Amino acid sequence: MNANRNRSTVSVASIVVIASVAAVFVPSMLPMFQAIQMTQFVALSFLALSLAYVWGHGGIMCFGQAMFFGIGGYAYAIATINGLESTISLLISAAASAFFALALGYFMFFGRLRADIVSIVTLVVSLIFYKLLGNSSGASLQIGQASLGGYNGIPGIPPLNVPFDSTSFLAPSETLTFSALLLILCYLFLAQLNWRKFGRVTHATQQNPLRAQLLGYDTRRQLMYVFAIGAAVAGLGGGLFAAYQNFIDPNVFALPMSSQALVWVMLGGRGTLLGPIIATWALQYLTLQLAGQKAIGPNIALGVIMMAAVLAFPKGLAALNNISLDFWRKDQKKEEKA
Repeated sequence: MNANRNRSTVSVASIVVIASVAAVFVPSMLPMFQAIQMTQFVALSFLALSLAYVWGHGGIMCFGQAMFFGIGGYAYAIATINGLESTISLLISAAASAFFALALGYFMFFGRLRADIVSIVTLVVSLIFYKLLGNSSGASLQIGQASLGGYNGIPGIPPLNVPFDSTSFLAPSETLTFSALLLILCYLFLAQLNWRKFGRVTHATQQNPLRAQLLGYDTRRQLMYVFAIGAAVAGLGGGLFAAYQNFIDPNVFALPMSSQALVWVMLGGRGTLLGPIIATWALQYLTLQLAGQKAIGPNIALGVIMMAAVLAFPKGLAALNNISLDFWRKDQKKEEKA
C-alpha cells in the first residue's frame, strides 16, 4: 500500500514539475495564434478534469457537467462587466458553481435518487439553463451592467488581468501560462485529496456504499461534497473560457458540450485525472486539423477515430500505462528467475 502510494506521489510530482516548467517557458516561444488556441485547450481541460474526478473517483455519472462550466462562465462575465477584476471573478466563478452543486446535490443525494436518475437530473437541469438563458434577452433582463443577451450571449467580456491589478491585462502567452498553472494546481489539489482520508472515504463510497455507511460514514454528504468540488473546478474552467474568447452564450449548457466531456473522460480513462486532460488536448487538436481538410467530413473522421480508440483501449489512455507496467513487471520477474 505504502509502495503504491509512494510511486503515485513520485509520478504526480514528476508530472507537476514537468508541466509547470513547460507552462512557464513554452508559451513565450509560441506564435500568438497558437498561444490563444492552447488557452482554449486548457480551459476545456478543467471541464474534463472535473468530470474525471466526479465520475471516475466519485462514481457520479453526471451527464450535465457542462452546466457548472457554463455557470462559471456567466458568473465571470457578470462579475467582470460590473467592475470586478479577473482574479476575484474567477473565484466567484468557482464559488457560484460549487454553491449551486451543493444545493442540487443536497436534493439528489439526500433524496436518495438512484444513480441513473441523478444522471438524468443533471442533464435536464443543464438543458433548463440553456433554455432559460436563451430566452433572457431584453433590456430588463440584466444584472447590473451585464445584459444576458439571450441566445446572442454576452460579448465584450474583459480578459484576464494581472492578478489583483485591473489596469494591466495579460498578453496571450501570459494568459496561457496563468491558465496552465491554475490547471496544474487543480490537478495537484485533486490528486492530494484522493490520497487523504477524504479520498479514501470517497473510494469506499464508490465501491460499496452500504459498507461505508455501516462503518459510520455519511455517504450522501460525501457524494454531495465530491459533486461540489468537481463543480468548482468546472466553474473555474468556465470563467477562463469566457475570458479567453471575451464572449459567453447559452451553448455552453447545450448537450454537445456535456457529451464532449464524457468522451474525453472515456477516452482518457476513468479513475485517472491526467488521462482525460490528454484526451481533451488530443481530440481538440484533431478537430482543428480535420476542419481544414475536405476529403471527408471532419465530424465523421473524428467519430471514426474516437470509436477506434475506444474499441482499442476500452479502459482509456490510462490502460497504456497499465500495459507498460505489466510488461515491466514481467521483465523484472524474468530477470529475478534468471
